[in-house]
Amino acid sequence: MGAELITQIAATVGRFIFPQLCPICASEVTASGVCTACWPSLTLISGNACRQCGTPFPYQPLLDRCGNCLRQPPDFDAACCALVYGESSRQLVLGLKHSDRQDIAPVLAAMMLPNTLPMMMAADYLVPLPLHPRRFFSRRYNQSAELCRHLLRAAPELMPKYAPELLLRVKKTPPQGHKTRQQRISSMRGAFLVPPHLTPLVKDAHVLVIDDVLTTGASLSSAARALKRAGAKTVSVSTAARVC
Repeated sequence: MGAELITQIAATVGRFIFPQLCPICASEVTASGVCTACWPSLTLISGNACRQCGTPFPYQPLLDRCGNCLRQPPDFDAACCALVYGESSRQLVLGLKHSDRQDIAPVLAAMMLPNTLPMMMAADYLVPLPLHPRRFFSRRYNQSAELCRHLLRAAPELMPKYAPELLLRVKKTPPQGHKTRQQRISSMRGAFLVPPHLTPLVKDAHVLVIDDVLTTGASLSSAARALKRAGAKTVSVSTAARVC
């Protein structure tokens, strides 16, 4: 019996014993992904969004940046996001982040890919936003790294750009969920570091940072500052969801 046939049989048996479930409503689906009933509850972000922070525009803008970015721009240079953070997308993000639902990562990565792939191709390095070692030990995985892994499965020729070692989280911060924007900015100050021996790689580079959700941008701005202090020329970010 050939290896390919064995793999097909194993996959069929696996689907019978562990059927694919919609990550939002848990109804059975024929393939990994969101069911047809839940799909309309997700709001995908098209190209009509702020170039710098990824906030979708409700109209056709005259400029490519929103008012917030014109007044107080984040430290990263460009952003793209796949989904508006709503009730259904919140279930996806929190399921991946806090409920050990690593099966959600490929679903979100597939939604991210159309907007993110051009950034991946333009960047020199692809870096998941790191967790503090204690947080990683308790969670056992980094949700941003899982998103990276599945994005790169769709574009394996870009795998050499994957460089998670370029950015470390050196400050353990409390959960940011209920903090104000200023509290988040203050909490995230000095949270990230580029290892000194890797600064020659970062110098004049374009770094793309991947994360699960962009809220105020405090975490990603802190990461961008660390990368730019190490000499990065451009820092772009891509996330699965955007809080609007």
